[in-house]
Amino acid sequence: LLGLAFEIYEPSSQALLAEMVAPERRPQAFGFLGAALAAAGAGAGIIAALLGRLSLRLLFVADSVTCMAAAALILMWVHEPATARPARPDGSPWRDGRLLVMLGVGTGVAFAWNFSVTALPLTVAARGLGPAETGWLLAVAAAVTIVGQRFLRGAAARPFLLMAAGLAVVAAGFAVVAFADVIPLLCLGAATVALGQVLLLGPPYAVVAGLADDGSRAGYLAAYGTSWGIAQTLGPLASTRLLSIGVPAAWLTGAALCVLLAALVPFAGRAVTVARETATA
Repeated sequence: LLGLAFEIYEPSSQALLAEMVAPERRPQAFGFLGAALAAAGAGAGIIAALLGRLSLRLLFVADSVTCMAAAALILMWVHEPATARPARPDGSPWRDGRLLVMLGVGTGVAFAWNFSVTALPLTVAARGLGPAETGWLLAVAAAVTIVGQRFLRGAAARPFLLMAAGLAVVAAGFAVVAFADVIPLLCLGAATVALGQVLLLGPPYAVVAGLADDGSRAGYLAAYGTSWGIAQTLGPLASTRLLSIGVPAAWLTGAALCVLLAALVPFAGRAVTVARETATA
């Protein structure tokens, strides 16, 4: 039920965000959404560390209270855009080949993202470090995510180039983590991965939002969100299997995957661009 609630919330919030800003500013807007999530994740980790020592039940109560507070803020301050919502004549977004291409790209990006989320705390433990060190790494990553938003300026003009660059930077960060055995090097690796991930959140969502009109945008974003469901299912399984072989092997495999995706992204960009021009004509 919790997963279903999130899946209902995410496409709606993403479509609303896309409709509130001009197309050229959507990568930045989605990037700021990602930065907000990163900051919230770091804050949630601190709250969890404090309340979890007192009572796990209290932790879930606090989570429920914050959810209700967010719902109240939405009811008070967030309103539907006063714009017309024309129906899309061709029906289901799954019939749009451009979206299917983006779904493939998004699944690869989300897989790399979930790989790092699962593998990082396990790697910290394998290096003989404690959970507190993982908290510091997450805080560093959150700070980089927030500061790195400036790299999304003008991203609407070259989203696929930024995606390829982001994957290359993530691969470099994975390579650092593969051999890092002290906190400074782990922080460097986590910061590098976070910097690459800045380029991997805003641009893809902006591209998908631009494929649809106002009436079908939430449906397109919901379909694209399937990529994260696939990755969140396969990512933890793959990362734990690879870590059982060895920490360097796991992270270097992830880096190789990111390099491969970076090489394929420009071809996906051409396919989406050509299909978009054909549909417009």
